[in-house]
Amino acid sequence: MKETFSNRIRNDLKESQINWKVIISFIPIAFFAVFSRFFSIVFGGINLQDEARIASMMDTNKYLIAAIVLTILFLILWRCNRIMKLNLKAVGYFTVLGTLAILIVISINELIRVC
Repeated sequence: MKETFSNRIRNDLKESQINWKVIISFIPIAFFAVFSRFFSIVFGGINLQDEARIASMMDTNKYLIAAIVLTILFLILWRCNRIMKLNLKAVGYFTVLGTLAILIVISINELIRVC
């Protein structure tokens, strides 16, 4: 029997033991925080971020502060993965969904600026 794309995703989510409680609690709290900071630092320019302002107030290296913030967020994300017992396939789905969510936010922001 030929497996459809939606059935394959549904089976993968069942295999990964992902339910709506996990999706609702995991994506907004841990995953979106890590991805939004990572994308804004890497693609948005470090000088425009809060980490650069904090570093200038503390007279420290701006990359050190950004690295500390990202390390703490990645540790929280890793701990959430361990608590929820998510496998690599589930994390891959969250990576794709998180990237799409950030791209949607960026495009809506651009639409608002144009109008």
